[in-house]
Amino acid sequence: MKPGRADTPRADGIDNPIGGSRNRTHDARKDPTVKEADVATVIAETCDEIKRVLLEKNTAYGNSALDPVRIFSKADTLEQLNVRIDDKLSRVARGREFAGDDTELDLMGYLVLRRVARTLRKSAEAPLVRLGPGGDFVREIYG
Repeated sequence: MKPGRADTPRADGIDNPIGGSRNRTHDARKDPTVKEADVATVIAETCDEIKRVLLEKNTAYGNSALDPVRIFSKADTLEQLNVRIDDKLSRVARGREFAGDDTELDLMGYLVLRRVARTLRKSAEAPLVRLGPGGDFVREIYG
């Protein structure tokens, strides 16, 4: 048979797409056993797990991710989080994970913390506005 025909396997293990099917990862849209409600439940449970771990670690480590003690590093909070994210991505890319670590969960947690830090920074930089004539000043975070 000539190379490039539909029945000639490719070197990368994917079937030739010319007239043939491709070996793809699971496609929930075509699988009747995966229901949208099941996916929604797993998404909610996964987000709850990330939230639980973040809150537990925040309590255990004294908010060190968003309010570090800065003994050695003087980098701002976002930069320190970026370094931690880079370290986790490096482990994923190199396939090096320490026993007992969940690098994927840690990475998701750091990304959430980065988003929280950006939100807190944005609200701290928001202009002060007066609540009515003679009222208190508050930060306008949704302007």
